[in-house]
Amino acid sequence: MTKVETAGVVEAPKPNSKRHPVAKRCFTSLGESGHAVFYEPADWATAYGVAESMSREFKPQPIAVGSGENARVEMLHMPPKAAAVAAWLKAATALLATGLTADAFRSSCTARAPNQRPMSHHSSMSAGAGCARSRGF
Repeated sequence: MTKVETAGVVEAPKPNSKRHPVAKRCFTSLGESGHAVFYEPADWATAYGVAESMSREFKPQPIAVGSGENARVEMLHMPPKAAAVAAWLKAATALLATGLTADAFRSSCTARAPNQRPMSHHSSMSAGAGCARSRGF
């Protein structure tokens, strides 16, 4: 049996108050999800970076309007780029941030006794015992 040291219970970083409301909600919802007890510092760092990306993408973008002497730059709301949405969805899968990925994770967990504490409260976890967490980036 191989033991892997974990960071223990990891506090989520404080949300950036200047984020777009959609990005704030996505980031905040991660901490409200049950599987967040399994997050390590790198998971929260990834979530923080994705929320920053989402916030930038949802805020008005500088767009050149007109041409020649009449050209000007306006800040316009644009739909998120498909590549950005694809990257967010990939990160959400890696963070188990959707119901479907969380369900798949839960189904790979072994049942614990009613009086047994969740694994996140232990200082180490056994590879191959408890839950098998896939990390596909």
